[in-house]
Amino acid sequence: MKRSMQLEVVLVAVVAAAVATTFAPWGTSGTVGRSSYELVDAARALDLLDDGLVRFAPAWFTLPFLAAGVVIAVGWGKPRLAAGLAVCVGSVMVLGWMSVKSSPVGVDTGAVAGAVLGGATVAVAGMLLIREGSTRRDQ
Repeated sequence: MKRSMQLEVVLVAVVAAAVATTFAPWGTSGTVGRSSYELVDAARALDLLDDGLVRFAPAWFTLPFLAAGVVIAVGWGKPRLAAGLAVCVGSVMVLGWMSVKSSPVGVDTGAVAGAVLGGATVAVAGMLLIREGSTRRDQ
């Protein structure tokens, strides 16, 4: 029996959209909108990150690679791996938004969109894991 790939397609689309928002303006310093990567670089260069965020900052730069891992896992027919990687992407996106929101930098639309799509990523990954769990029991 061939199974539907609808959730996998939705997952890839949501992950791609979420990671695309990281290149949009996440914060405004002065009159300049800065992408999430520019904000992380500036915060590290100015030594503005506390101990927890210093450890978290390098993880931010792995988001595009984790997203690529989701696409590859779906292509290989490994939905559980894709969902696990997607949960990582979505969780880091929401944590990134929380970090920007709690900073003195003005929050821009990219951060809000990233948080919403990060949450959606976790939700779709959860649905995929639930489907895979019920499919496994049925076999």
